Amino acid sequence: MEAVKQRIASILTLNDDTMEKLLAKLVEIGVANIGDLADVEIDDISPEILLPIPARKFLHICKASSDQAVMPSTSSVSPTTPRSSQPLQQLQATPSGADPDWHRSFDIACTVNNMLSSKESMLSKQAAKALTEDKPLSPVLRNEIVRCLVIDILKENTGAMITRGQLNVIAEKMVTKYGKLKDEVDGCSIGSGYSSLRNQLENRISYLKRPASTQRKSGLNRRLTPDEDENNENKPRRIIRDGYGCIDFLPVNLPEGV
Repeated sequence: MEAVKQRIASILTLNDDTMEKLLAKLVEIGVANIGDLADVEIDDISPEILLPIPARKFLHICKASSDQAVMPSTSSVSPTTPRSSQPLQQLQATPSGADPDWHRSFDIACTVNNMLSSKESMLSKQAAKALTEDKPLSPVLRNEIVRCLVIDILKENTGAMITRGQLNVIAEKMVTKYGKLKDEVDGCSIGSGYSSLRNQLENRISYLKRPASTQRKSGLNRRLTPDEDENNENKPRRIIRDGYGCIDFLPVNLPEGV
């Protein structure tokens, strides 16, 4: 069951007590290997062990991975069959670059080497040099490390959903190799030691993948005075958004005595 435990840890972040309960329940219903996870139903583990949303997420990833693994072995297409004659469903089953265990083979040393040899940003070189020489990292250098790391993560995993469990593995690798990234206070480790780095990676990826419709529109257009407003009746009026909960954030004319 150790392989099953590692598979669960790569998808969900669970405390030790919940993990033990989940493993015991899986053994009780007959799960013996990773492949058996595809046959688990939501009623088997929710809501007594996992909440509905984490349970659905876990089962969805397990079933998707099982489908990708089974598809090539059950195919009846011979090696000499032209690609164009293969079923469309088989050709589209596994998206390009979709490797469920990409995070375990992710090479963090490659990212640091790319930063050291970067010709575009001197900041990347400074951040990588401070990291490899075990020097204190300023917030600016730490953010640069996160930025470069996320670039390589998105190159490694194109299109597929990046889970928190996968980022946990990468963050743990970074903290283990480079101690300056560890969460510490007065020499004492805080929690897992890599939670803040994981959160930074998660926030950076969410920022880069945000929909264009959520980008903030500029509300800094200059307000027109009453005289200018009268001389521009034919021009389309610009809508100014007030901020900070005020009725009129930048009033043009103030009452006398104010």
